[in-house]
Amino acid sequence: MSAEESPLRSIEPARKIIVAIDGPAGAGKSTIARHLARHFGLLNLETGAMYRAFALKALRADIPLDDGAGLEALAGETTIRLEPGNAESGDEENRVLLDAEDVTGLIRNQTVTDAASRVSVFPAIRSWMVKLQQQLAADGGS
Repeated sequence: MSAEESPLRSIEPARKIIVAIDGPAGAGKSTIARHLARHFGLLNLETGAMYRAFALKALRADIPLDDGAGLEALAGETTIRLEPGNAESGDEENRVLLDAEDVTGLIRNQTVTDAASRVSVFPAIRSWMVKLQQQLAADGGS
């Protein structure tokens, strides 16, 4: 079924569609999400990439990853945006912009992934990230 034939095309424009995919690391969540988003013309809101981008900023700022107050202050001066990739050019992944810098290629390594797990445990960071994700979804991703 093509995106044009999709039953989702008949849904009124004001209604937002949200699909959540949960599962263990390495299960293929991002791959499935990317394919579904492309197929149905939806935004792929990659939350893991957003946490990795913030973790990269914390690492660059040399803020200890167990310093909740320091991380919360850093979040207050951080912008993260996702821009959909372009399937026609072969770039299907979202571009991840951290304070307007494209960090897409910098956040896909074990050091940043490990740091993302550590910063995500703080309730203030999770709350900030949820608000940011809601804003991105409401704005269509940018």
